[in-house]
Amino acid sequence: MARKASTNKAPSRTSKKFLEAQKAVRALSDVENFYTFVHENDLREEAKILLETIARTGKKSSKKKILQ
Repeated sequence: MARKASTNKAPSRTSKKFLEAQKAVRALSDVENFYTFVHENDLREEAKILLETIARTGKKSSKKKILQ
């Protein structure tokens, strides 16, 4: 099968802002400390469960839903 040539479109303004925001979040010392802690204490599986739970509940959820 032949591959289609990709079009080199300039990223939209929204995607540029998203990428900049994503880089800013990764640069936060709290996030870096969290990943360091997870790595040093071999808590990868537990951290994955925690992050999946947070992702599923979304921004509008209350603390009660997370604790149940």
